[in-house]
Amino acid sequence: MTIRPTPNRSRDELAGLIAEYFAELEIAQDLEAAHVVGFLDEQLAAGGSMAGVEAAWTDLEYFCACLEAHPTSRGLEELEPWEYSRLVFEFLESEVYDPLAADPARKRELLSTVVAFLGFLEQKGGLASTAAADRALEQIFSGSAPRPIPRPPMTAGELIGWLNGPNTGLAHRITGSDLWLTLTRDADFDGEWKQVADYIESAPELPGHDKKAEAVRRLASILTQDELEPTALMGETTVTREHVERARKYFYGEAA
Repeated sequence: MTIRPTPNRSRDELAGLIAEYFAELEIAQDLEAAHVVGFLDEQLAAGGSMAGVEAAWTDLEYFCACLEAHPTSRGLEELEPWEYSRLVFEFLESEVYDPLAADPARKRELLSTVVAFLGFLEQKGGLASTAAADRALEQIFSGSAPRPIPRPPMTAGELIGWLNGPNTGLAHRITGSDLWLTLTRDADFDGEWKQVADYIESAPELPGHDKKAEAVRRLASILTQDELEPTALMGETTVTREHVERARKYFYGEAA
């Protein structure tokens, strides 16, 4: 559901639509429609216009949509500066339609709204700190042109997304290690989970042996049943030699 600014929409109409939006939203962060409406009401009370409130909601809708598109089990306080950078670069430029996406002023406006919203949550006791978002705003816009903050290397236990099973109706949690196991399967084992399982069984010295064996059984049974692949979460990203080498490093040399 996407709510776009509508001329002459009242405060109550917008609040109702925001409530509908949050009823459909699936994110791990503890955000509620009441948080957003409270923030927008504060802007109105300070003399803001409905047009300004509509624009602020669009920015917060983008923020929520980005959290939904790139799920993490971490709360708002645990988001890192690079994740705010992803919002104003990759997400704004590629995952939504915004005619001003490339405009530095638009990027600053979007992140400034998010920072202000988080500050509102902090003021109300719903957030301990806005330090990461503040740091992102400073790092991105400290130079003559906005600069993205690089994403740190993926970790084995990092949640990279959910795959919804069309056959079982289940949502499968996919981590970095699941992706690496799949890339290693395709690169070294002819794309066959059985070959991966047989190798692990024959190599008890393999670091993280038992956990990797269990993960392979899970991927083979659940994902095969639903005809899904963790690599689908890479989107249009081309699998490179670096991706495969990182996957092999995990599979052959790192504890699970």
